[in-house]
Amino acid sequence: MHCHRNSGSFLNGFISNAVGAASGMVSNAISQGNIIADTLIVGIAGGTASVLTGGKFANGAITAAFANLWNKCAAQQCTIGEKANAIVNGAYSIFPGVGNALRFMARGIGLFGAEERLKWEQEGKAVDYIAKQMAEDPKFREEVMSKLRVGYDAFETENQELYYFLGGRAVMGTITRLGPAAIIGSTTRAVEDARDLVINHPKEAAVYLLKHGVIGAPK
Repeated sequence: MHCHRNSGSFLNGFISNAVGAASGMVSNAISQGNIIADTLIVGIAGGTASVLTGGKFANGAITAAFANLWNKCAAQQCTIGEKANAIVNGAYSIFPGVGNALRFMARGIGLFGAEERLKWEQEGKAVDYIAKQMAEDPKFREEVMSKLRVGYDAFETENQELYYFLGGRAVMGTITRLGPAAIIGSTTRAVEDARDLVINHPKEAAVYLLKHGVIGAPK
């Protein structure tokens, strides 16, 4: 019985990988080289194949998606250790992000004390101000978008493994369905950590919030 279960798991993994590899060729055309979209397509195909063979969607999706990221790494002749580390860090970043979402809610209801509750309110007002200015002030919006473009390009140049980090983050967030909570948590924690910058220099804060909030890159 034990051997039968193992052989079944092996078969599920083998089929998930095979379908994932085949879908990878299709996804390259659909995603047009976007590694995140490509990996999600392959992961969904692998998870579906796993279900059809009696396995679990999550297991098949994870196996196929990470195999796809690994194969792309090898094809681009990148340093295996660095890329694998970026993928793992990206996947892991989902969980601190969720923890920070819980922290955000706890601060909001006063579990960390009145002083933290007041800071939470001030941070919220600052973010509301930025959102309002982005919506209503074209000059403000263009300045922020310009800083974001320059900041992102520089960040991408300095971090050659960025897309592998994002790929791992996107896959784990999709499979666990914790992606939205993780992004909220990472962003609210970035606001908290850069509170003075967000309140006093909102345009400059945009790049920091993109890197350490939305992207979830470690500091």
